[in-house]
Amino acid sequence: MLCSAVQPRACVHVQETISALQYNHTNKNYFDICKNRPLCEIIATAQAMLKDARPIKCVEAVFLAILLTTELKELDRFPIGFKTRVQGKVFRCVGVVHKLPLSPLVL
Repeated sequence: MLCSAVQPRACVHVQETISALQYNHTNKNYFDICKNRPLCEIIATAQAMLKDARPIKCVEAVFLAILLTTELKELDRFPIGFKTRVQGKVFRCVGVVHKLPLSPLVL
């Protein structure tokens, strides 16, 4: 388990890893984005995403966040869904919010 002091850096690394993959602006899905399946299959999909380094969409980024934060046992995670409207077109997205535990103050 990583100590609390390392977790913020680990979260930055997770974000950098996900951000390094380009956003998939096409209608084509390169990976299985079904959310209603066993966690081990979602993890396998995330591992394939890292290996193939193809563009990803929001749900795929969530899969990667799950994989890349698995070892951060003290980290709370919860999904958040939202939609935006741009020039009359509605876009739906999902993400993961990571909450780090509070560190005690040392006086």
